[in-house]
This record gives sequence, C-alpha cells and structure tokens, in this order.
Amino acid sequence: MQMPFSRNKYLRTALWALAAVTVLTLTGCGAQRRTVKTPEVVTTHYRNVSARQLPVTISMDSMTYTVYCTMQAVRDSVIVLSYQPLAGMEIVRVEVTEKTIVGVDRTHKRYCVVPLYLPRKGGAWHSLPLKDGETCYRTLQEAVFNENGGTLATEYDGHQLLLQIGSGKRTYGEDFTVRPLKLDEYEEITAHSLLGL
Repeated sequence: MQMPFSRNKYLRTALWALAAVTVLTLTGCGAQRRTVKTPEVVTTHYRNVSARQLPVTISMDSMTYTVYCTMQAVRDSVIVLSYQPLAGMEIVRVEVTEKTIVGVDRTHKRYCVVPLYLPRKGGAWHSLPLKDGETCYRTLQEAVFNENGGTLATEYDGHQLLLQIGSGKRTYGEDFTVRPLKLDEYEEITAHSLLGL
C-alpha cells in the first residue's frame, strides 16, 4: 500500500515541477517579448517656438554672412527673424508667411517684399518670387522647429541662395506677441537693392 502512495507523491511533485517550469518559461518569453517590443515614438507637435542668439548664415553667390538672431515662429502662420545687436534695438527684420517674405532695413527705413509664389498679372509685387516658394516655406518651418536647425537652398532671380538655421537653444510652447510691422514711413524697394545685387 505504501508503493502506490509513494508513486502518487512523486507524480504530483513531477506535475507541479512541470507546471512551474511551463509558467516560468511562458513568463520569461512574455518578458522577453516586452523588452524587445519597440516603444511608440511620440512627436510633440508644438504650435510655437522662440529663440535667442540663434545663428543664421546667409550665402548668395560669393557673399556669406552669419548673424545671431532672435526668432519667433507660429506654425503655419509666421516666422520672424530679428537682428538686434544693441540691447534689443532691432536693425534688420525678416518676416515670412505662407505667401511672402518681407525684409526690413530699420536703420535706413526701407523694406522689400518677395512673393513665395508667382503673382497674377497686374500684381503689386516689385520683386521676383523665390524658386519653388511653397517648398521653401515648408523647409524653413522644419529648420525653425527642429532643435538641430536645418538648411534651405533655393534660387532668386538666377542667384543661388543658401540659408542655414543653426542649433541655438529654442523654447517651445510659450506664448509670445509678434510686434507688428509699421511700414507707413518706410520706402519700398526691390530685393535686389536691399541685397546689393
């Protein structure tokens, strides 16, 4: 009578051991699957960005200039680059919207408007458009909102134009007010004159 009881005891122990090994194996496989699984990448789609001391390099033909700008940008709305070398006193300002680039020389009170698309006949533009302006605007937005900056290469009236936005420190998501341009007392000139072409 002792033998069957002993066999049952060993059988039960073997079954428990087999069950424990199975559970541990399944748990181990599940843990391994969890660590191998690629986490979802969540990209924050910020509405606005601002920056101070942002390096901006402009190259056209043989001329290259690097300036440190203050930047304010609202996605799909406006990008403002402002050159303020003397305690917040704005010298040059570039304001980009989906339709135009407005360059302002505050010192000499003059400005130019460059369209980002071909104007209709009889339009009031004094400047030629950039080549493929819509793509330029999207590329500029990517460079502005990207922490590493970016490069925009285009052509203006046969001149190769390169704009490099550096990787200066940006602040995302904080509200700000873009000061409106007051150009009533400014002279409108062509981009050729403003750039010295």
